[in-house]
Amino acid sequence: MKKKMEKKKEKKEKKKEKKKKEKKKKKKKNEEKKERRRRRRRRRRRRRRRRRSRRRRRRRRRRISRRRRRRRQEEEEGEGQEGEEEEEEEEEEEEEGDEEEGEEEKVEEEEGEEEGEEEKEKEEEEEGEEE
Repeated sequence: MKKKMEKKKEKKEKKKEKKKKEKKKKKKKNEEKKERRRRRRRRRRRRRRRRRSRRRRRRRRRRISRRRRRRRQEEEEGEGQEGEEEEEEEEEEEEEGDEEEGEEEKVEEEEGEEEGEEEKEKEEEEEGEEE
């Protein structure tokens, strides 16, 4: 009877131990799962952060380069406008110069005509005197 009781106790203990072991195993497995999930989450977060930061950097760089391009273009256009303004001023000056030259030519022609007329008058006078 005692032996039987002891055997039963041993069996119970074994069963208990087995249960304990299984529980431990289960717990360990769960912990591993949790750890895997944590790692996965961390990885995802890191990836997301990296992606976001890369995107931000790219956007920032693009924005900056766009600003620079715009400024350069505006400066070039400004210079172009200044250049165009300078060209316009030069053209105006040339036109004014042309007009002045035209006026001078007219004056010279008029003077030439007057001189020609004076010469004709002198010739006529001389002819008149000769007669």
